[in-house]
Amino acid sequence: MGEKLIERLKGHKRIALDTPVLIYHVEGVEPYASLTAALFDWAGREGISLVLSFLIWTEMLVKPIADGKGEAVRRIEGFLREIPLAEWLPLDEAIAREAARIRGIYGLRTPDAIIAATAVVGGATALVTNDREMRKVEGEGIKVFVLEDFVR
Repeated sequence: MGEKLIERLKGHKRIALDTPVLIYHVEGVEPYASLTAALFDWAGREGISLVLSFLIWTEMLVKPIADGKGEAVRRIEGFLREIPLAEWLPLDEAIAREAARIRGIYGLRTPDAIIAATAVVGGATALVTNDREMRKVEGEGIKVFVLEDFVR
């Protein structure tokens, strides 16, 4: 199932990922986990840089921490640390300012604006998400790929 996604991503050497992509992968949420497995496999083989915001750590850890699930927290942290060719970018001044600009222009929620700003500042040419609203940032020169489009 991931062949179509990979075919469309070819030519992109720096790809940003939105939080749901990683959640689906870690939690095995189908049909998306098949796509994310193909994505991570391909990126690792091809040496594709994955541009990621440290905001992803926050978003992925909230629920297991709130539920007191220490083993899930350790599993998620281990996964995040081991993503091949991951470039984790902190929320610094440049990303914060870019997120404000993106939020102001496109009306994205703050977490989405931070993910998009991380992609822009990090030099990504593609963003993989499952949020159609993120397509608004294609005006920033980033091609947005929505997982749902590849499961039909």
